[in-house]
Amino acid sequence: RELNKLSGLYKIYLNDLDEIEKIIVKSTTDNLKEIEKNEPWYADFITDFVCQNECINYLRFNENHRARIASLRFLYYNGYGGIVDSFQEDLNESKQILQNTQLN
Repeated sequence: RELNKLSGLYKIYLNDLDEIEKIIVKSTTDNLKEIEKNEPWYADFITDFVCQNECINYLRFNENHRARIASLRFLYYNGYGGIVDSFQEDLNESKQILQNTQLN
């Protein structure tokens, strides 16, 4: 019975992780497209990792970019991280139940 419950939990968490990963990938891609569209240094940065003053200033101080990165960080830590933390707690609980069942 507990293994069936565990299998169901896995499927639910896997679906949730898949959905948040899609959101994170879209947000990252949208951010890169925004930089590509508006910043002349993008090609040098993305192909050769060359980041001169204009690039550095943008990445550090552009408020729109900082807001997009903050949103991405929120999605990653609170969304993805929250799901992983909850899954780990449920796995630990299931492990304890299975161990107790085995002892009885």
